Amino acid sequence: MWQSGDAPAVPDGARLPAMSGARFPLETACRLSRSVLWRLQRRFYERRGRAAWSEGVVPHHMTNSPWLARAYSQVIGGYLRDWQAEIDRSQPVYVVELGAGSGRLAFHLVRQLAPPADDPAPVAVRYVMTDLAESNLAAWRAHPQLAAWLDDGRLDIARFDAEHDRAIALERTGETLAPGRVANPVIAIANYVFDGLPLDAFSVEDGRLCEWLVRLCSSHPDTDLDDPELLGRATLAIERRPVEPAGYYGDAALDAILDEHRQRLPGVPFTVPSASLACVSRLADLAGGRLLVLSSDKGEIDEDGLRARPGPQLTLHGSFSIAVNYHAIARFTCRAGGEALLPSEPPRTIASCAFLLGAPPGGHLEARDAYAGALDAMHPDQVISLGRAVEHMGGGLQLDGWIAYLGYTGCDPGLVTDALPHLMALVGAAAPPADVRDELVRVLATTWDNYFHIGEPLDLGLALGRLAAALAAWPEAVRFFEGSLRWHGATPAALVELAGCHDRLGQPAAARARLDEALALDPAHAGARALATRLAGRDATALR
Repeated sequence: MWQSGDAPAVPDGARLPAMSGARFPLETACRLSRSVLWRLQRRFYERRGRAAWSEGVVPHHMTNSPWLARAYSQVIGGYLRDWQAEIDRSQPVYVVELGAGSGRLAFHLVRQLAPPADDPAPVAVRYVMTDLAESNLAAWRAHPQLAAWLDDGRLDIARFDAEHDRAIALERTGETLAPGRVANPVIAIANYVFDGLPLDAFSVEDGRLCEWLVRLCSSHPDTDLDDPELLGRATLAIERRPVEPAGYYGDAALDAILDEHRQRLPGVPFTVPSASLACVSRLADLAGGRLLVLSSDKGEIDEDGLRARPGPQLTLHGSFSIAVNYHAIARFTCRAGGEALLPSEPPRTIASCAFLLGAPPGGHLEARDAYAGALDAMHPDQVISLGRAVEHMGGGLQLDGWIAYLGYTGCDPGLVTDALPHLMALVGAAAPPADVRDELVRVLATTWDNYFHIGEPLDLGLALGRLAAALAAWPEAVRFFEGSLRWHGATPAALVELAGCHDRLGQPAAARARLDEALALDPAHAGARALATRLAGRDATALR
């Protein structure tokens, strides 16, 4: 948490914990954006790689969901229609995801952005996954679910430091996205990125702007400033110092935004997302001024939201994050002649925003309409609230209600996983009508299509297969159980289930082969022995 003898009182939350005896300073007092905090942040992601998401350390479900990918694809489609008269169809349109991390949003969006088969002059969209951590890039290169797209050019990979880099060097094509070298408008996606880039903190007292100088301290005499575990035993001490907004950043746009906050937010602690604004500026240069930025994150969208927030809050989740001042990004965009599309209601958890730079011939009419229909009419907060309501109903929800909910939210593997105990109980209690059964099987099949494996311990294929088997959907069950073997290796449980499905499908040779594999792994496995007895009894009967 923040510690200071004279700073405004800031309520505790899920922040860096207060540590008694945190008396060992790790740095001298400095601007927040220059703190060693950000170095520790980088090291966390470099060391943990994909495990940051597969082990559930860093929250990512909503911002990597099929539902959000579908909404983003609609906004991107509207944006491209606004620019269609000026798009060079001999060159790709680049969609660049910053901090692509687990890869799940890319997996969903590449599929959503595929052009219709009947489009006579499709726009070639090339999706670029970027990240700072080399371990994440290595995971994408080796991932079998991305291989075909990497080979056919729909997907590329680049290491990109959102804090510093001005160009994006693509691995597969060898192209470099840089100012003057990009033919078409660019779309950038920054989900849970801006909340982890360096920023500065300020307050206004008696009309004067005060910067917050911070000093990271530890309860132990730590010396390794590359160890992200430091965050768990550290606290931030702060002091305030009067400054002048003019010339603070040495950038006219940032200094003007800082002064706006000083004039309009007396007594309100606030942040300026300096690194995020610099990143947007560099991307705009790269795109020749034609840029769409889509971002979903926790943050505030207007002055009222900033007034309601008690000040910067550092939330720990292995790494850390600070709520985004989307209002500052919106003001930056508008000052540059662009347009900010923000939620019409104050966000409670996640804000999904769009920032548009450049002037298409007819304006941003299509992008604006798409945002209103796809991201504002039903926004992430409402999807989260719907999920909580469904969870609260639990066993009271009937099968058709579950199917409607799961279909609406895009057959999200995470949500289907949560629903599986309820679905299995309902199917086990009474056989559903044929039409309901068929709808549920379609939901399960789409869920498996939407599954992108990142190494979580949950065996989704095994779970889906068991529900499909309970529905007597044997071909689908075979597909799911084979998926279990693909991602989790050969296990007696999956092999026995698979053998049973082959038996139900009248495929005795395949059934016996899988059963033999299961018994070779575990000769005492009860399910395998029971199936072996049943098959042997059937063979004996057939020989009489």
